Amino acid sequence: MRPDTVQDKSSQQDACAASPSALIHFAYAFRSACCYAIQVEHRTRNAP
Repeated sequence: MRPDTVQDKSSQQDACAASPSALIHFAYAFRSACCYAIQVEHRTRNAP
């Protein structure tokens, strides 16, 4: 096994390990943005 192939494997594992936390971060940001948009919509709709 060549050293460069081992390096490729380790970098792939790092990317896989980092992806779930990035996904959770994205989902949290998306949810907070949706909540904010809903609040703004309710405010404008309930405004006299």
